[in-house]
Amino acid sequence: LALAGEGNTALWPPPEVKWPHNARAYVDRVEEQVTTTDGRVGGVKTFRYLVVADSAGPLTLPAVRYSYYDLAARAYHTTEVPAAALPVSPGGDAGVSAALPPPLLEATSSSLLWQLTRGVSTVAWLAIFLGPPILALLWGRPRRRTAPRTTTQVTGLRAAEEKLDALVRGLVPDPDQRSRTGLAAAVRAAGADGDTAARIAMVRERLLARRYGPPELSAEDLDLMAEVEELVRTLGGSLRGWRGRGAPALLILPLLAGSLASQAPPPETLYETGALRAAAEGFTRRAELEPSVAAHWYNLGAAYYRLGARGRATAAWVQASRLAPREPTINRALRLTPAPDSRSARLLWSPPIRSEELLLLGGVVWIAGWLGWSFRPQWRDRWLVLLVFAVVSAAAGIGLRAWQQRPVAVVLDQTTMRLSPHGRAPAVGSLEAGGAVRMLREDRGWVLVRAGPAEGWVTAEAIAAISG
Repeated sequence: LALAGEGNTALWPPPEVKWPHNARAYVDRVEEQVTTTDGRVGGVKTFRYLVVADSAGPLTLPAVRYSYYDLAARAYHTTEVPAAALPVSPGGDAGVSAALPPPLLEATSSSLLWQLTRGVSTVAWLAIFLGPPILALLWGRPRRRTAPRTTTQVTGLRAAEEKLDALVRGLVPDPDQRSRTGLAAAVRAAGADGDTAARIAMVRERLLARRYGPPELSAEDLDLMAEVEELVRTLGGSLRGWRGRGAPALLILPLLAGSLASQAPPPETLYETGALRAAAEGFTRRAELEPSVAAHWYNLGAAYYRLGARGRATAAWVQASRLAPREPTINRALRLTPAPDSRSARLLWSPPIRSEELLLLGGVVWIAGWLGWSFRPQWRDRWLVLLVFAVVSAAAGIGLRAWQQRPVAVVLDQTTMRLSPHGRAPAVGSLEAGGAVRMLREDRGWVLVRAGPAEGWVTAEAIAAISG
């Protein structure tokens, strides 16, 4: 059903259709084409439905009446589409419709494994694996005896310093504002007077310098400890007052955030009601904010799949599969968009385990093996088996990480590879949506890609890079 006219197409409600009892109707998607005529906005809004008859024979499509307000006539009018009939024949094997993707996944926070291994580079993993054997070699060396230290006063100074740091953290939550130059201004902005803020900054500088001094405390250090204690008592009482005055503002902020968030429906609701483009935009924002959550990528792929964008759905689902390789819902969805060729299937293949899992397993076993090697030398043959297993696991994790970090991209829509990076260059070959290519280099909005033996340039908007 298509509506054409002038006005804001986003505000045009769907028509009310009374479907016959021998048919089931499902809202498919809504398309809008906005145009401008003589400065007036208008366009065409198309409502699509999937209608399934329960038996063969004539299927009656009901008449549809649609009321609207005519601005020129300043009155309400009604337009009507008459009823029609369609013949329905028995279905055969050739009439197979596209399957719907599995239900949406519930978004959760990032996994503990990702939080533990986030930002750990390959060099850092190598350092982790080199540490235990070096410590095991140094364990047997004779250690020098050092003179005992009197740590009572040093411990007292450190305790006072920790109390002052805790109060400073309460006043200045942002760690970037606790620097040497900005600490006094940040404390003064939190509500302290100028003299107290200057004293806090000066005392904190002296404490930082004292950390690298001699272990014995001097008379100046004792005075510093007394000044720290005095500041802690003064600042503690003031901090309780400031917190009490700031409590209403802290209570109002979550209420404001909740009211603002309630104005826009969540993308899951948009997805269920058939507003798939708006749902895809919402899932895209979630994936950009939390790229480590596999549910965001899967839900984005489901919205694209129902919109008919198979290539974009493949790119989102492959990203989700690399984040959660053993999730059955994601694996079932990937079977809906098979790779167009064997080369793309190899590039987009995801193993059933993540590289971080292999590296973390290898690291834990490696450390346990060297601890046993050092403290239970009579069982070194058993510890050797653990060490070999740790090396194999770590090598597999590093290899898998290197394989997944290759510059690979998914073709979003069918496009043409060109000889040089501009639109009028001769065509080299065509790429199908959902296929995979290797990215070689970029140049002003164009990307040089390799698809098998062929190389050519495509626009950056035609592909989506995936990462492990």
